[in-house]
Amino acid sequence: MEPTELAQQTIDLLQTEAGEAAEALADRAGNAAVDAVAGGAARVWVWLKSRFTGSDANVVTDAEAEPDADEHWDILRGKLTKRLKADPDLAKELQGLLAEVAPELAAGAVRQHADVRGRGNVTTQVGGSSNKVTITR
Repeated sequence: MEPTELAQQTIDLLQTEAGEAAEALADRAGNAAVDAVAGGAARVWVWLKSRFTGSDANVVTDAEAEPDADEHWDILRGKLTKRLKADPDLAKELQGLLAEVAPELAAGAVRQHADVRGRGNVTTQVGGSSNKVTITR
């Protein structure tokens, strides 16, 4: 899997799973219990935190502390992609972790999420390629 895609799938998992709550569980329970409750997102958080230390630690903690702030996720995605490109062994390790905690991601399945707010919104999502969507109001 390409580093850019691997980083995106990691971010997608963290944004859609139980993130901060899952990590709190990880401090008190074993991996099996955390996986059952949080789909393994807590293990990915712990893994990321162990890789982003020192001056880069804030990249992970900012995204965790403010999960609704897209700019934090963009920075984390960029830094993670850069590291995965520079270190193929790190990419293999992360891909293995994702295969354990979210096998549907490791298999290349499409995961979609929409958070729509406000009035009069229309949302559609399509997986695959060469698809056409027409919305008429």
